[in-house]
Order: sequence, then structure tokens, then C-alpha cells
Amino acid sequence: MVENTWILPDLKTKEDEAKILQALHRIWGVRDVTVQVDTGEVFVSFEEAESSSQDFEQALIELGYDAKGRTE
Repeated sequence: MVENTWILPDLKTKEDEAKILQALHRIWGVRDVTVQVDTGEVFVSFEEAESSSQDFEQALIELGYDAKGRTE
């Protein structure tokens, strides 16, 4: 299992949190998604054989977030 964290400066509201949770939970291989609105962080754990960090990053970009702040 792989765990990644993205820092999203534009993550501000509970609506953002709900939108991100819904989108990321749709990606094949996701095991857990946690969104921390107060810190702007999104934590994702997933099975590497089923998806990649790029899948999650692309989903965040498609939602309109600057998803370049990934840490592993």
C-alpha cells in the first residue's frame, strides 16, 4: 500500500472536503482518503497495483485544485 499527501492551498471549506472525498473515493484501488480543511492537506492510501499517484493528482487538478504539493 502507498500513502501520499497533497497540500492544496485552495482547500478552504467543508464543500471542498465533500467534493474531494467523493471524487477520490471513485478511483480504483483507493483504501482511505482523509481531508484536513484546516491545514489544506489531503491524505490518500491506495494499492499501487491498482492505481497511481498520478490518478489522484489528475482528479484533484480536474476539480480545480493546484495539486503539485505532493509528498510521500
